[in-house]
Amino acid sequence: MWRKRIPSVASIAFRTKPQRVAGIALAFCLLNACWSIVGEWSISLGGVSYHYLDSAWRQSGIFSWGGYLVIAQRSSFFAGTGVRPPDWQTRTPSRRSFPWSISADMDISPNMFRSHSGNGIIDDSPRKLVPGLLLNWQNQSVLGEWYNRGIAVHWMLLSALAAVVPLATLLRPRRQGKQGICSMCGYDLRATPDPCPECGSVPQANSV
Repeated sequence: MWRKRIPSVASIAFRTKPQRVAGIALAFCLLNACWSIVGEWSISLGGVSYHYLDSAWRQSGIFSWGGYLVIAQRSSFFAGTGVRPPDWQTRTPSRRSFPWSISADMDISPNMFRSHSGNGIIDDSPRKLVPGLLLNWQNQSVLGEWYNRGIAVHWMLLSALAAVVPLATLLRPRRQGKQGICSMCGYDLRATPDPCPECGSVPQANSV
C-alpha cells in the first residue's frame, strides 16, 4: 500500500510551479550541505590579489565555504611580512578578475573535514545573529584595506527553510479533504462527493 501512496504524495507536493521550485531549492540546499563537507565553490563578482613578500586577496561574491553560504560585499585575506615592495605606493594588483568568475574545488583526503582555504566573513569572528546565521560588518576606517563585510547562512538552516513549503503542501491536501475540497485541483466536492468532476481523482474517504 505504501508503494501506491508514494507517487500520489509526490504529485501532490510538487504539482504547481511554486511547489516544484521549492522542491528544487530543497534539493539544492541538501546537495550543498553534503558538498560543503569536502568541497567549496565560489562565484566571484570581482576581485584582486597582491603578491610580493606579502600575499593577499580581496573579492566580492557568493561562496560556499565551511558549511556556509556566504554573500560577501567584500571578503579579504592578508598574510603580511611587514616588508613593503619598493613600488608600494604605485603598485597595482597582480591579478584582477572582472566582471565575475566561477571556481569549484573538492578535497577528498584525510583532511577533508578541516577548513580548506579562508574566507574573511567567517574567519574574523563575526557577530552571530542566530544559530547558523553570521554577520560580519567591519569598519574600513579602522582596518584599512583589509576589512570584511557580508553575511553567512549555514546550508542546514537553508535546507530547513527550503523544506517548509514542500512540507506545507504535503499537509495541505489532508486539510482540504476534510473541508470537502479536492486534494488535487482544489475543486469544491461538497455537491459531488464522488470522483472529482474537474480532474477525476477519487476522494480518499471514498477510495478503496
